[in-house]
Amino acid sequence: MNKWIKGTLLILGIILILIFAGFLYVSATIGPVATGYTAKMLASGIFVTGQSPEQAWADFPDNPIKGLLKYSVNEKNKTVTASLIGFARRKAQFRDGYGVTLIPRKGKLQKLPGIKELPPINLSEVPWPDGNYVDLENLPKEINRGQLQRAISNAFKETNPDNPRRTRAVIVVYNGKIIAEQYAPGYDKDTRFIGWSMSKSVINALIGILVREGKLTIYDKAPVPEWSDPADPRH
Repeated sequence: MNKWIKGTLLILGIILILIFAGFLYVSATIGPVATGYTAKMLASGIFVTGQSPEQAWADFPDNPIKGLLKYSVNEKNKTVTASLIGFARRKAQFRDGYGVTLIPRKGKLQKLPGIKELPPINLSEVPWPDGNYVDLENLPKEINRGQLQRAISNAFKETNPDNPRRTRAVIVVYNGKIIAEQYAPGYDKDTRFIGWSMSKSVINALIGILVREGKLTIYDKAPVPEWSDPADPRH
């Protein structure tokens, strides 16, 4: 019996050591990435979008270790600190004019010059995309308003609690004009959303247009001093 107990304890000890070693590995490798991502995303949601910490956390993408991630918000310093149950702490800070920046693990953020505020321009009567004026009443005759609205409303419907859509905004652009838009409660046309891959797609499309028009050459050297070394592949 004693031999059996000793063997069981030995196996349990080995398992615990492996679990602890695995946790240390995750904390040292994956941990800083996960906590850095968490700090930056939450800070953007809170200090850029204007969400409450609870809203920002609810919108934070689900992942296998979300339950282990902890965060704290410093409203005065406009920072968010995230950790993996106390380990691998990372901090992100919001700065006026520059948005949110992840603070280096060793060191501090570089002090940047203040951004000069431009005089306000009234764009309320200037048609989109050059201004803010949008005419949602006079749709093109080939557009079925009822079908369009049903399609938009369907994007906001939550049909699966285990896999929520979390749609926050839908904007329909047709022939260069906005013909429909709808927002979730608490959001509107002035809300600053995280663009995700949509931003990359739009930027790539705009770059492609500039290249086609001969206004940009993708083979030109970027005016970035840090990339000036001939040995740097970005040179």
